[in-house]
Amino acid sequence: MGNTLHKPPDQQSPEELYRLYRSLSEQLREQLSQIESDKHDLEVQMMERVGT
Repeated sequence: MGNTLHKPPDQQSPEELYRLYRSLSEQLREQLSQIESDKHDLEVQMMERVGT
């Protein structure tokens, strides 16, 4: 499993690569959105603790 990034599959069409790219991009967007949401929640909690 550790070799997957170093040795790409030999037979992948541009369409397959594009689908993979779109899929990964969407996953990253969702993760980034979740991180931003978590960050906001933490900032709110910190402000409540500080008392401002």
